[in-house]
Formats: sequence, C-alpha cells, structure tokens
Amino acid sequence: MKQILYLTNSRLPTEKANGYQIVKTCQAFSKKGCEVSLTYPYRQQEEQLDKDPFDYYQIDRSFCIRRFFAIDWLRMFSRIHPKLEKYGFLLQSFCNALMTLLLTLPQWSRKDIVFFSRDLFIAYSLLLFRPFIRGKIVFESHRFPESRAEKIIKRIRKHEG
Repeated sequence: MKQILYLTNSRLPTEKANGYQIVKTCQAFSKKGCEVSLTYPYRQQEEQLDKDPFDYYQIDRSFCIRRFFAIDWLRMFSRIHPKLEKYGFLLQSFCNALMTLLLTLPQWSRKDIVFFSRDLFIAYSLLLFRPFIRGKIVFESHRFPESRAEKIIKRIRKHEG
C-alpha cells in the first residue's frame, strides 16, 4: 500500500477554500487505497474554527491527521506592526518547513512513500535533502509560480523526472 504524507503550512480548519481542498484531496487518496497522513501546524484559532477538521468539513475519518505545535509568528509580527506581517509569514514558513523535515525524517529511507505538498517552502526543503530521501516528492501548484519560485519548481521537476 502506498503511503502519502500530505504536508501543509495551512491553518486547519479554515474558512478558506484551500482547507477544504486539502482534506478532500486526502480523503480521495484514501478512497483509492492509499494510507494518508495529513501533517499541519496547530495555531490558535477563533472559537468557531477551533474544531476537529473531520467535524468541521463533515468528512469521513478515512485518513490520519497529525498536527504539531507552532508559534504563530504571522499573528505576532502583525500585532507589532502590520508592515511586519510578511516577515512573520516568512519566519513561520521557515520554522514549519524545518519542523516538517524533522517529523518526516524517519520516513526518508522508505521508497514506497510520497511527500505531497502545496507549500513551496516545504517542497523546497525536502528537495534540499533529496539525496537522502528515497520516496517521491510531489508539489502541487494551483497557479503559475513567479520568478524565484519558478526556478525552485523547475529543480523539483528535474529531480523527480
């Protein structure tokens, strides 16, 4: 059985469409017979969103959810000054990618695993350690990446074949 680790930096659940798309993708992979694990950072939420993603999105518990503690740098920096928000996002993305690398480290030697993400920081972080990762790295993009990001995508495609 193929195992898929879906790795995201998204806040879940979220009122945005990407959260629904993430859990529905995990559910679809699971229905096709894959063992799916969704890994995401836990951050403080408003009360109406501080729920179990399965209940919030009203989907079957057909895959595993693994969340880890993360400091909400975005919120912290934006409270200091709105112009600092982008730096908070960058720091948060970097920290999440680092934590994701550490959490997935035990699976790097497995050939039957797929590391799946829509997050550019995560995909690029995995790519940096590609010589040590035997499984596949899949990056899903819903828009054409811009300049620097485009180069990263080309590197991922080159290594994945």
